[in-house]
Amino acid sequence: MVNISRTGKDGVEVSFPSTGYIYREGKDGRVVAFPSTGQIFREGKDGRVVAFPSTGYIYREGKDGRVVVFPSTGHIYREGKDGRVVAFPSTGYTYSENSNGRIVPKKT
Repeated sequence: MVNISRTGKDGVEVSFPSTGYIYREGKDGRVVAFPSTGQIFREGKDGRVVAFPSTGYIYREGKDGRVVVFPSTGHIYREGKDGRVVAFPSTGYTYSENSNGRIVPKKT
């Protein structure tokens, strides 16, 4: 199998198989390679590209511009006053918000 490589504006070289993979470069200059089938990608306002399976997962973007990916069943998410989204299991966990406005999940 032949690999190809791409270098992002951030200067980091990423190698991936020449067949069955595609890549995207985010506004932040990072290159992300992922399978061309069964995966999708989203770019947050922060410029970072996140690739994840096209089924069984969902994403949320916080006010801070970050994209967070988590399983579509069995997880919930909360956004803190700091704008960051945090996902955690829907059972067996509680959460609180610390003095910085960040959501902190805690196992019960």
